[in-house]
Amino acid sequence: MHSAGHQHGHGFSLRGWHASAAIGVKLLAVIAAITLFPYWSGWVTWTVAIHAALALVLLFMAGLALFRHGIAIRGSAHEGASSGVTIHGAVFYDVLASVMTVGRERRLRRAMLGVAKLRPGESVLDVACGTGTLAIAAAAEVGPAGEVVGVDASTQMLERATQKAARAGARARFTEGTAQSLPFPPARFNVVTGTLMLHHISGAARVEFAAEAKRVLKSGGRLVLVDFGSAAGGSRLSGLHAHGGTDPHEVAARLRDGGFRDVRVGQLGMMNLYSIEATA
Repeated sequence: MHSAGHQHGHGFSLRGWHASAAIGVKLLAVIAAITLFPYWSGWVTWTVAIHAALALVLLFMAGLALFRHGIAIRGSAHEGASSGVTIHGAVFYDVLASVMTVGRERRLRRAMLGVAKLRPGESVLDVACGTGTLAIAAAAEVGPAGEVVGVDASTQMLERATQKAARAGARARFTEGTAQSLPFPPARFNVVTGTLMLHHISGAARVEFAAEAKRVLKSGGRLVLVDFGSAAGGSRLSGLHAHGGTDPHEVAARLRDGGFRDVRVGQLGMMNLYSIEATA
């Protein structure tokens, strides 16, 4: 769930305000019912329970709507670079990621790094790095002799990533750019990672990203991708998918067509996630 490209901002619709009003009314009803607790009867208890449940569901749906409508309210420096979504709500992004993974985001990132098999001294590029959680963990894997760079299209994400890295004492740095146009010279990195970002960009943009990843990788360098499978449309995260789930075998085929070798598809074993490893 990262900032991979750019999408023009847009405001909230009238329907969004209606939903907010409905949530407010239901919450007020619950508060009023709790205030009148001494006078509850059986039917009141059930009414309160139903309203409370509906309020929670509406709050969850409103959160997803806020995320989808608010992720690109501010423009990116990469106008027209796009075919994808740029996420800007950095603090909200971290909170939502924690909620959606039931507090297991760090465990999830560790599982992703397990696929990458990073070695001390390697140089790593994390594309669409978001708030830097994966890049910070990667810095510990490659050690002081290595290098980790995160790239993202959102300055808000990069600012938060820089703050988090400083607090963690991690040797990771962050720079602005898109997956389709990486701001680095050829043969620059040993490893390029792209985690939970393919579903945010279109098929054409994925081809561009693959070409860019191959360009910045050293000979024998590794591309590591982790994303949602096509069946993820029914998951609780489906509301955040800009372009739906992705077909790992289709992605793998495109990588082979793009000149990658030793392309391997695997399953992460969590949340319908798959992994792809490929060699430049």
